[in-house]
Amino acid sequence: MLARVLESFCAQVVPEGVSWELLVIDNGSTDGTNATATAFAGRLPLRLVEEPKQGLSAARNRAVSESRGEYLLWIDDDAIPSPGWIAAYLAAFSAWPEAALFGGPIEVAFDAPPPPWFVRVLPAVGGVYGQRDLGKKPIQLQAIVTELPFGTNYVTRTAEQRRFPYDTTLGRHPQHPTRSAEETDVLLSMLESGLDGRWVPTASVTHLKELDRATTTFIAAQIGDYGAYQAVRFPPPGRRLFGAPVALWWKWVRSWARYGFGRLCRPPEWWIHQLVQASETSGAIRGLRGQR
Repeated sequence: MLARVLESFCAQVVPEGVSWELLVIDNGSTDGTNATATAFAGRLPLRLVEEPKQGLSAARNRAVSESRGEYLLWIDDDAIPSPGWIAAYLAAFSAWPEAALFGGPIEVAFDAPPPPWFVRVLPAVGGVYGQRDLGKKPIQLQAIVTELPFGTNYVTRTAEQRRFPYDTTLGRHPQHPTRSAEETDVLLSMLESGLDGRWVPTASVTHLKELDRATTTFIAAQIGDYGAYQAVRFPPPGRRLFGAPVALWWKWVRSWARYGFGRLCRPPEWWIHQLVQASETSGAIRGLRGQR
C-alpha cells in the first residue's frame, strides 16, 4: 500500500518554483518500509526518517522536528492524494495567508465490496474510517469537533505547529490500535487559541481501507476510544456514580438495550445509531473512571 501511495505522489502537479519534500516516518516497522521508500528516492524529493518511539503521536512530533518547510501537509500511509492536492493547498496559502491550519475532503475506498448492511450504514459511521466532507465551499474552521478536518488530510503551518505538540497519550499505538484524536486535540487547541483555519474543498484524498474493518466490532472499538477522549476533554456535568454521571449510566443501559433489540427486528440504518451511542457512552464511562 505504501508503494501505491508514493507512486501517486509522482503524479502530483506542483507549480514551478515551489520547493517541497516528502517525509516518510518509519515508526519501527518490520515490513520493508525502508526498501519501499528508498526505491522512490530518484523520483521524489523523499527523505526517510526513523522514529523508534512507538505511536502515531511520536511519529507526528518527529515529522514536525524534521520538517524544513513553511507548511506541513499531513497524509496517512494508506491515502491517495488527488493529482492537484499540493497545488490546491498552495492556492489556499495565498488566498488566506493569515491561516495556520487547513483541511480537505476524504473519500473512503475498500479493497473489496463491503457487505450490503455495511453499505447502508456507512453514511452514519464514515468518520470511523476517516471519511470527511465539510462541503463544496471554502469555509472558516470552527473549534467544534464535528467541524474539524481529519488526520488523513490536513495542513498546519510549521511555526504554529511547533507550539502545539501531539499528545503521546493519544493516537494509534501498538498497544492501543484503535486510539485516535491526537490531531483533533491539536487542531482544537490551535483554533481555541485564536488561530485561523480554512476548509479547502479541492484538496481531496482517497483513504484506502481493508474489508476486514467493515465490522460492528471495529466500529464499536473506534467510537469507544473517541468517546473516552471527548469525555475527558469535555467532562459531562451531573452527580457521579462510580466516576461517571448517573445520567451517563442510564444512557449506557438504554442504548445497549436498544441496540440489542434493534439487531433482532430493525433495519441497519436504525440500529447503527444505537451502536454508535452505546459505544460512545461506554468509552466515555471508561475514560472518566480512568481519571479517578
